[in-house]
Amino acid sequence: MARYAQRLKDQAVARLLPPESATVDTVAQELGIGVATLERWRA
Repeated sequence: MARYAQRLKDQAVARLLPPESATVDTVAQELGIGVATLERWRA
């Protein structure tokens, strides 16, 4: 299992929130992480 730095997690989740409000699919694809992983971070 890959481990990600807390800073990367925080930046990824911040992109999902306003003002950017990017989609989970877009952010996951751009960062090369799984959608499920990003959804878990958001939760």
